[in-house]
Amino acid sequence: MARVKISSKAARDRFALAGRIAALRGEMFGERGRAEMARRLGLPLRTWYNYEEGTAIPAEVILTIMELTSVDPRWLLYGTGPKYRSMRAEQGDERRRIKLEVCALLEAALELLESGSTTESATAQREVAARTSSISSKQR
Repeated sequence: MARVKISSKAARDRFALAGRIAALRGEMFGERGRAEMARRLGLPLRTWYNYEEGTAIPAEVILTIMELTSVDPRWLLYGTGPKYRSMRAEQGDERRRIKLEVCALLEAALELLESGSTTESATAQREVAARTSSISSKQR
């Protein structure tokens, strides 16, 4: 079977994509992380090596890479825009809320540790328990 010739622009695009996936893999798993990236994508290691060398990458693999790494599709395909997709606003709000609750929980735990009084200690323990159950029930 004869090889299909591709245009020089298509070849440049393939090599540029190969460079971006190699950079992405290097950032995620380090210079020696090819085997880990291949494993996570469910690919043979040699196939991943070929992709990093400029072999055409099937759409299914591109989609899996985007899902696995949260890379922005425009950056992956064209090298423009932000490298990673931004979190949705509500995810950020939820994380901030949980972070504030965890901080409050830690403050209550510190008060518990610092207080020498058993009465204050019992009150602080109940407060910590209440906050802990509140946080765990909201995460479900």
